[in-house]
Amino acid sequence: MRIRSAVAVLAAGTVLSGCRALKEALTAHTDVAARAVNHDLTATRLGALIGTARIGIEPSKENAQIVADLWTDYQRLGYAAAHNDSLASAVAGTIQPLIDNMRVSMMIDTLRSKIKVDTTNAEAGYNAAAGGIIGARHILFGYPSRDKATPAEKDSVRKLAMAVRPQITSANFAAMAKKYSSDPGSKDSGGSYGLFPRQQMVAAFSNGVVAVKPGEITGLIETEFGLHVIQRLPYSEVKAKYAPGYARIAQLTLDSIISTTLTTGGQVTVKPTAAAPIREAVKNPSAHHKDKSVVATFKGGDMSVGQFLGWVDVMPPNLRQQVAQVVPTWPDSQVVSFAKNMAMRQMLLHQADSAKVDVPASERATLTIQFVQLVQNVWQQIGVTPKSLADSGKSEGDREKLAAARVDSLISRIMNGEANPIGVPVPLRAALDSKWDATVNASGITRAVELALKARTSADSARASLPSQVPMPGMQAPPAAAATVPRPPVATKKKP
Repeated sequence: MRIRSAVAVLAAGTVLSGCRALKEALTAHTDVAARAVNHDLTATRLGALIGTARIGIEPSKENAQIVADLWTDYQRLGYAAAHNDSLASAVAGTIQPLIDNMRVSMMIDTLRSKIKVDTTNAEAGYNAAAGGIIGARHILFGYPSRDKATPAEKDSVRKLAMAVRPQITSANFAAMAKKYSSDPGSKDSGGSYGLFPRQQMVAAFSNGVVAVKPGEITGLIETEFGLHVIQRLPYSEVKAKYAPGYARIAQLTLDSIISTTLTTGGQVTVKPTAAAPIREAVKNPSAHHKDKSVVATFKGGDMSVGQFLGWVDVMPPNLRQQVAQVVPTWPDSQVVSFAKNMAMRQMLLHQADSAKVDVPASERATLTIQFVQLVQNVWQQIGVTPKSLADSGKSEGDREKLAAARVDSLISRIMNGEANPIGVPVPLRAALDSKWDATVNASGITRAVELALKARTSADSARASLPSQVPMPGMQAPPAAAATVPRPPVATKKKP
């Protein structure tokens, strides 16, 4: 399910004719929240869905847009089913991002094959900090207050550390850590952090570890926390944990080499102003998939906002959801770093084009088959398969109306907690976008939220005005109402 999507504002310049068109022009901004294949979701209807929802959602623009996006996707799927259109004509363009992602993976494999990394000698890998994995234990002579220690306080800590340092050896390191260290996270374990990624620690600490050989002890190393005495753990103490995963660690080393080579040789540069448009694109992807604004350059090409989103689209759903949630909150430096990684994929695709690296025809055929199956599965889940529509609707018009009604019913059941929302995967949504426009109206969304708030307030007031079932002092409690099972409606014939 799309958790966040864009407000696709109705394009300007539409040709209007007749009274109905004039009415639409005057009312679309407030009365229509969304539109898809000749069907409108009115702000009144959307406001009622949210305002009376039984699934515990708040009337907000974000939630209104989620519901509107579901409605537009389902309506277009229903329209396709009514016309028995499996979207086969859109397959080539729809699966192209997946094929591009496969080609990039093939290009990475080609680069890996050209670089030799020993995956058998784990001890040598550990000693060389392969994959940035190091092991250490330390004794912290901590400052009384982080970042605020006075010169006199720092001098006092340094005098203690300098007095103790000559007494520390490999044999007594753990005992000395328990006695002197002020780090509560490692003191009781003899100062040991075990294995950890180099970047996990502050730079001064990690640099101090790799500056000595395994088993050796550093001099005093200062960080914002205080003064450290660090021993780089010998291989014998980390072998049990390091050796089993060394092949993976060696792979990390290989990928790091490739990344560095690509960044340096490809001259990947992210524009200083890229953070803002990338945040906006992540928050409103539908509005930016065709955005050609360049946010990064590399040797031989560049990456636009739309291409950046294309790489996000082919991520696994859980990662894509994380991107939508966290990227807008990141500082510029993190956004730029993330964009740089995506630009490297764009550059690899460019290199794959030059090297004529392509996906075999058999795999393309498999992707096509999987896409058709995906369409059929989603039709089935939404309840708008071509067969079920054809059984009840004889003409295309009848089937369109039936599909639209079933979609409206499904949305109602979802909001009432009687059905689960059915996710529309990115490739399928791309196919729908390529064939039929769907718009979500910002003004209509705002109006729907206003109506939803009124409906919610009215419902809350109605509940508050119900007579209390708690008897006042001196009064008897009202008799309990007998539970009843609702009867199914009885069909009746209208009089002629």
